[in-house]
Amino acid sequence: MRVFDDPQYPFAPYRAFFASDLCRRAEDCFGATRFDSLTAEARARIVEDGLHGDAVARRLYGGAIFLAQVAVYAGIYDDVRGGRAINFDGANNGFAPEALTYPVPEWYLPAASSLDGNPN
Repeated sequence: MRVFDDPQYPFAPYRAFFASDLCRRAEDCFGATRFDSLTAEARARIVEDGLHGDAVARRLYGGAIFLAQVAVYAGIYDDVRGGRAINFDGANNGFAPEALTYPVPEWYLPAASSLDGNPN
């Protein structure tokens, strides 16, 4: 849920409309006043309904799904544990410095073009 309110992502200004649309669809489809009170199957049906709505709804629901996937699979808020789905271990999750750096950086640098490093 945090990602929908994050001002770093373009979804934040539309979160209130998205939440109200979820609740409206919950009431239309199931007579429930709150989307979050529905079962997982009912919530999936509501989201599916939004994905088949008008052009604005399709874009809104598609963006929400994409952003949720980014938050979960990329672990954007969890630098410590990382994102297991993309095989990211997190920020120095106990790795030794040798595992995070090149042992001899000069091996990866191009040869110098002159003795002092200047081409002229």
